[in-house]
Amino acid sequence: MTYSVEFRKKVLSIKAQENLSFDEVANRVGVGKSTVVRWSKRLEPQRTRHQSATKLDLARLARERELRPDAYQYELAQLWGVSQTGIGNALKRLGISRKKPFSPVKADINARQTFQTKITRSRQAHRPVVSLDESGFAQDMPRQ
Repeated sequence: MTYSVEFRKKVLSIKAQENLSFDEVANRVGVGKSTVVRWSKRLEPQRTRHQSATKLDLARLARERELRPDAYQYELAQLWGVSQTGIGNALKRLGISRKKPFSPVKADINARQTFQTKITRSRQAHRPVVSLDESGFAQDMPRQ
């Protein structure tokens, strides 16, 4: 959590007005001593990261995502020996979202023609065509 600049100024002004040590003012406002020391050196919160990722090669991760677009973050983390959070942060730096794009399964043209023929025959025979909702599948079904 980032504290507001106004709060930081107020803490430092209390320290100066009451001539308190860093430890005393930190205990009084309920923050860490090192936090107050850091505020005394730089009042504005840090907005950017100064270090690049060291464990993960981002180019290699991007290639891995192209090869395994359906891999979960925890699977990549196990493969690379890092945490799932680390993979998530690296993917965020690459601009890759967690959501997978919707892409329909490639249709079997012969099966589609057979299905359309059956539908046409049913309608010609004046039999009702009923569509079923597939939302009742098992949530814990393993993926193929």
